[in-house]
Amino acid sequence: MSDKTTENEQHKTRFGQIISENVALSAAEQRRIDDEMKRMNDNIAREVERRSRSRFTGIDPTSDRYRGRRNEAGVRSNPNFDPTAPGAQDAIRRAQVRDNFAKGRAPKYGDPTHPSRTGTRGSTYSFGARSQGGFNVDREKAIQDILKSAPEGSDEHTRLMGLDGASLQSEIDNRISANNKAQMDRIKADREYKEMEQFGYQPSNAAGGGPPDPASTQKYRDRSQEYRAGQRAAFADYKFGDAGDGMSQRDIFNRDIDDLRSQRSSAGSREERIAINAKIRARQRQDSIARRNMRRAAAGGKSRAEFMQNENHFPTSPSEFVKMLREQSN
Repeated sequence: MSDKTTENEQHKTRFGQIISENVALSAAEQRRIDDEMKRMNDNIAREVERRSRSRFTGIDPTSDRYRGRRNEAGVRSNPNFDPTAPGAQDAIRRAQVRDNFAKGRAPKYGDPTHPSRTGTRGSTYSFGARSQGGFNVDREKAIQDILKSAPEGSDEHTRLMGLDGASLQSEIDNRISANNKAQMDRIKADREYKEMEQFGYQPSNAAGGGPPDPASTQKYRDRSQEYRAGQRAAFADYKFGDAGDGMSQRDIFNRDIDDLRSQRSSAGSREERIAINAKIRARQRQDSIARRNMRRAAAGGKSRAEFMQNENHFPTSPSEFVKMLREQSN
C-alpha cells in the first residue's frame, strides 16, 4: 500500500512540475502576447490611415493596380502630396525602391528556410523553434494543449499521471509535430485559396467569401498537377535528353562554360579576360532563354499564370483586360 502511495505522490510531483513550469512562463508569454497585439494594432492603424487617404485622392493602395507597390501608393494617396513640388519625384522613387526591396523576400512565407519553400514537410524550421522571451514557443503551446485536453479527473489525466519523464517528453514532441503539421496545412490551404481566386476557380455563388466547391478545387488541383508533371518532364529532357554528341543540353552548357573559363585563365591581357567574361554571360543568357522556352513549350506555350487560368476567368487588372480585348479582336 505504501508503494502505491509513493508512486502516486511521484506522479503528482511530475505533473505539478509541468504546471509550475507553465506558471513561471506565463509572464513571458504575456509579454510576448502584448508585443504581438501592439504590432497588430500598429498595422491596423497604418492601414486605416492609408485607406482614409484614398477617399480624398481616389487611389486605393489595396487594389490590383498597386499590388506590390504599397509604399508608392502610400505616398501618392497622401492628400497633401503634390507630384509637381520639388523633391516629390524623389519621394516616389524612394518608395519604389522600398517596394522593390520588399519583393526580394516575399512579404509572406518569404524566409528561405521556411517549410513552405523547402519542398518537404520535414523542415527543421518552425515559427517557434527559436527561443522567445526565455522559453520555446512550440513546447509551451504543446504543453498548454495537453493540459487542456486532460482536465483533472479525466481518463487522459490519469494516463498522463502514469507516464515517466521520457514518455511525457515524447508526448510533448508528438504534440509539437501535430501542431507544426496543422500549421503547414493552414499555409498550404491559404496559398491554394488565394491562387484559386486569382485564376478564376472561385465559384460565382460564393460572393460572400465562402470556400470553393469540391469540384472547382479538384479541377484546380488537377490543373496544377498537370503543369508540374510537364515541368518535370521538361527538366528531365534538359538534364538527360540527347541534344547531340550523346550529351544532354545541360552537359553541353557545362562543357562550353568550362572551356570559356579555361580560356580566361590562360588569357594574357585584361582585355581578353573581359571579352571572355562577356562570352560567358552571353552563353548563360542563351541557356536561360532555352530553358525558359522549354518550360513554356511544356505548358503549351503558356506561362504558369496563363496555364492555370480557368476558362471563366475574368481579368481584374487593366493590363490583363486590355490583353483580353486584343486577343478577342484578333
